Amino acid sequence: MLGIEHKFGTIGYAAGLGVTERSHDYINNRLKIFASGKVKDWCRFLPYIAYAFNTSISASTSQSPFKTLFGFETIFPSEAHLGAHRYGLINDITNRLLKARDVAQQNLLQAQLIGEKNLTHDAET
Repeated sequence: MLGIEHKFGTIGYAAGLGVTERSHDYINNRLKIFASGKVKDWCRFLPYIAYAFNTSISASTSQSPFKTLFGFETIFPSEAHLGAHRYGLINDITNRLLKARDVAQQNLLQAQLIGEKNLTHDAET
């Protein structure tokens, strides 16, 4: 329906797992900061760190993972008192989702081209 394909990564091939590794690094670094050595307390902070990660703008897609997945930005807890959900109509959500997917796809392709140019440049030098 949305043209999403499931892809498998190759074990031991870091370039194929780069996005996953970067997200794990982000989460691990934040857990170290918030748990501050209290190993048993890390699970208390995970929902907040996941929320922060999912609502942060990605350099490769120029939008948050939440928007890439759902087509609109999340409502922050501080905005909840403002009333009903901002996008009530299903057609509106569908259009926003398709547009967000297209933007993310275009930005990923541009990021890949930049990465390939950098690799080619590094190989030539």
